[in-house]
Amino acid sequence: MSETTGQILGVRPARESRTQRKARKNLERLVRAEARAAMPTPEPVLDDMPRATTGRWGSQSLGLWGPPAPSLPSHRITSPRLGVATPFLAESGLGVRGAVVGIDEESGGLFSLDPWELYRAGHTTGTSLLCIGNVGTGKSTTNKALAARLVALGRKVAVASDPKAEWVRVAQALGAAGIVEIGPGRPGRVNVLDAGPRPHDADDAAWAQIAFQRRRTTVAAVLSQLRGAAQLDPFEATALDLALEHVGRTSSVPVVAALIQALLAPADDARKIVGDAGASLALSLRRLTMGDLAGMFDAPSTAVLDPSMRMFVFDTSALLSSSADALAIASTITSAWLNYVIHDKSSRDFWMIVQEEGWSAMRDPKTVEQMDERVRMAGEWGIAPMLIMHELKDLDMIGPPDSPQRNQALGLMSKAQVKIIHRQSRETVPDLAVTLGLTEREQELVVRLRQGQALWKIGADKAFRVRTLITDVDRAVFDTSARRAG
Repeated sequence: MSETTGQILGVRPARESRTQRKARKNLERLVRAEARAAMPTPEPVLDDMPRATTGRWGSQSLGLWGPPAPSLPSHRITSPRLGVATPFLAESGLGVRGAVVGIDEESGGLFSLDPWELYRAGHTTGTSLLCIGNVGTGKSTTNKALAARLVALGRKVAVASDPKAEWVRVAQALGAAGIVEIGPGRPGRVNVLDAGPRPHDADDAAWAQIAFQRRRTTVAAVLSQLRGAAQLDPFEATALDLALEHVGRTSSVPVVAALIQALLAPADDARKIVGDAGASLALSLRRLTMGDLAGMFDAPSTAVLDPSMRMFVFDTSALLSSSADALAIASTITSAWLNYVIHDKSSRDFWMIVQEEGWSAMRDPKTVEQMDERVRMAGEWGIAPMLIMHELKDLDMIGPPDSPQRNQALGLMSKAQVKIIHRQSRETVPDLAVTLGLTEREQELVVRLRQGQALWKIGADKAFRVRTLITDVDRAVFDTSARRAG
């Protein structure tokens, strides 16, 4: 009822003049207009899908950087209908640029990643990566695709040990690469006492101390492997220190033969302190000069890391038929050499350091300490360490459950800020969930992943199911499964 006329709207009075009828209709139109204005806006058509409005592919330099966010189409809909029309939500993306790896299977957008950009955006607290996956799951292809595409964006990649010569093909395809062949009868040499480049701001005294510390760390790790992880007693440790100081003073490019001689026949003042404690160390190191590792680490280094190189690979495939500890020792020495050469603070290069067959390198606690230092110092050195493994069962070759060595290796794995998990066997998933922090949904996912798919866990709270994209050209270089088909 209208408060102004006292009549009921929509009802025509029995006696109504023309003027009254006109006034009534005007009033009804006014009331209807006010009612429409107070009602919610009518819902648009459900499939009102304008063209994409976010992100732009190739907007950065070289036209190769991935978009900072998925280029998803906008969708207008009211709140009441949202729950019915969109029952599942997709991750909005990382919001940082990077090398295109593949397709985010949840959103359908491109998945791009760069470990340094992730750190800069606050998604991670470091730049280390871990890739784990069974044989035939596409692990190798994913790793090589990420590495090659990062190189295309200006990053650099170094492989500490390539036991199957898989990365050699990638380096040759990319060009501007250094490849050093290590093994019996191969021309490559890496001096176990190579201290790397001298810092520009180090005077003679400072450089002598830096070189001594680097050589001490490498030799101690090699001795640990040669002696079955046995620790040096105080006399042996002192004998090693005195011998290293001696060869550092007497030679600008000391080699292991000189160190062995200094351990076997120390100077008179040194002998008064340690006696013959260095003799057992010398006999252990003799394997580098007279045993199965002779000719690889006992001469000045032929490996040279030129600033113009985009990729550097130590090809250790010639050692594949050797003992497992021979390959592990070689990996320890080449890894240490890379550490010293690459972490030049004056360099503007950023390197991803790939550690293949990570279980082999982690068999020795001293080597794990070196790898842990690489992870901790990654930000200062400008590197992104990448550890590659098959599954947690690999650690059975390191030590039994709850052993110190195994726990040390698990701790190193858990520190990775980017975890790339390809399909895993169901029996390994519970332990994997504890080590890598997998949710129940992620645990179910990793046993059902198809070849080429991986769960990418970024930092503490982001996860993506990604299908790696490769071209026919990529497949010819990256694929390692062709010979498995017969």
